[in-house]
Amino acid sequence: MRGEPVTAAEEYDRLITALPHGARIVVKRGWFWTALGWAVRLVTFGGNPDFVRRYATTLGPVIGVPVGWDQRPALSRLALLTHELEHVRQARWLGLGSPWLGVVPMAIAYLLLPLPFGLAWCRYALERQAYLEGIRVQMRHGADHAPLIEHAVEQLSGGAYGWAWVWPETIRSWLWRRIP
Repeated sequence: MRGEPVTAAEEYDRLITALPHGARIVVKRGWFWTALGWAVRLVTFGGNPDFVRRYATTLGPVIGVPVGWDQRPALSRLALLTHELEHVRQARWLGLGSPWLGVVPMAIAYLLLPLPFGLAWCRYALERQAYLEGIRVQMRHGADHAPLIEHAVEQLSGGAYGWAWVWPETIRSWLWRRIP
């Protein structure tokens, strides 16, 4: 019913039963995810050794989640799914309505523009919006936004995202300006 508080578990269950944009969730198992994990480790010079075990990954409408995803707390799953669904939405926009058609333009923007490291503005812009959506959903369920913002700053300015943006204060101020 409208107006009634919804728990993180209930919101997650509602979201998972009606994933938007043709999204689907798969567990990161098998040769593809292992190979992608090694590639990420290589291109980040070891900056993201936990790609397969800790991070979710979105390719078009496919959201790859780590093994043990179902054991995570509901709020953690909700925030991460919200983050990844923002990437599905972005791929759909770049693919002119199709997240599958958005895979190539998103990969080019995400990995190469304008530079692969340090000045990876496109990766930074795509990820900061996804982090913002994840922070907002956690705030709706009572989480303190300050540590969430600091986590996003740490992730976006460090090896986890290939040093997408090396100016932490810029990331921090962008996020703070958008949190109500």
